[in-house]
Amino acid sequence: MLLLFTNPFIHGSLCFKKSAFDLLGGYNSTFVYAQDYDLIVRWLYYGFSIKYFHHCLYTSVDYPSSISNLHRHEQQKQALYSRNFWRKACFINPLLLFSCF
Repeated sequence: MLLLFTNPFIHGSLCFKKSAFDLLGGYNSTFVYAQDYDLIVRWLYYGFSIKYFHHCLYTSVDYPSSISNLHRHEQQKQALYSRNFWRKACFINPLLLFSCF
């Protein structure tokens, strides 16, 4: 459900099979920012699942000079595209909401 409103994942913590990544066409080259959000949405839309590790393997620090902060407006615009795609997909097929994780 969180994916309808935000990207709850930290990009650097994602692990996936290269064969599935290639099947989806990899990262969308039209996205300068929020490429991970787009990939996650397409990943779930095409029926791949996401699993959580219950151990902390990654520490995130939010620096003022990070891309997320320096280009926040552009990143939010591109994330909105992915969010709206996911919302439309879930409206058409509500079962997507329950088959993600």
